[in-house]
Amino acid sequence: MKILAVANQKGGVGKSTIATNLAMAMALTGARTLLVDADYQANSTAAFDVTPDPSHTLSAWLPRYGRAPTLHHHPTMPTLDILPAFITMADDEWEAIETRVDPLSLAAPLRTTYATDYDWMIIDCPPALASFWARVALLAAHRILIPITPGPFPLIGFRQLFNRIDYIRHHALNPSLRVLGVVANMVDVRTMFGRDVRALLTSITSDAMIFRTEIPVAASLVNAQGRGHTILDDDPQNRVAYTFVALLEEVLDRWDKPNDLMPGTN
Repeated sequence: MKILAVANQKGGVGKSTIATNLAMAMALTGARTLLVDADYQANSTAAFDVTPDPSHTLSAWLPRYGRAPTLHHHPTMPTLDILPAFITMADDEWEAIETRVDPLSLAAPLRTTYATDYDWMIIDCPPALASFWARVALLAAHRILIPITPGPFPLIGFRQLFNRIDYIRHHALNPSLRVLGVVANMVDVRTMFGRDVRALLTSITSDAMIFRTEIPVAASLVNAQGRGHTILDDDPQNRVAYTFVALLEEVLDRWDKPNDLMPGTN
């Protein structure tokens, strides 16, 4: 099973949109896919119209619950399941920190429990990558996909994100962790940032790190999410749906290629 974390230090960059639509794109190919919502804002969970029991989240592996989480099956896509999130994970995070729970104790079963049941695991990470649930996700993942929106504010903290990943790799916490690349999301060509997004991104990372596919800002994405769908099952002929298919193709193409393009790792 390949594990991809969708992560950024900054909130509001569309991590959940990328995670849910990429998971659906994978499932549509016939790949057995598990979407893990590690963010207690639960946007990915809501996007699939799931109402979980609070103990049926990643929190289930905490000592107070002591059991494996309950997965939810997508109602129309048999190859797609979701491990949901719930707002109570915020309280569970505090408890885990106070009682000194090692994030590795949750990352390990997340990696191994479903290893033979799925081909892909997509993790929707919370922002603030020093948080407990983000650390669980990054310790479990093999690769990281970084969504970023064109504009000045999302670039803040970008270097700290790479430093966090570099720390995890070089302190042997998860030496297999690699950055798969950076994808521009919610690109609005009406703005100067959207019109020249690639130049903006090459100012902070290498050109080779940037995905060719750019996800445009689109009302159709928001409307689909409001109906508990992704754009791929809500309106598969929509031009935005094709961008997620293209994104998946790039993910597959990049997966096994050596990638040491992170700042500070060369």
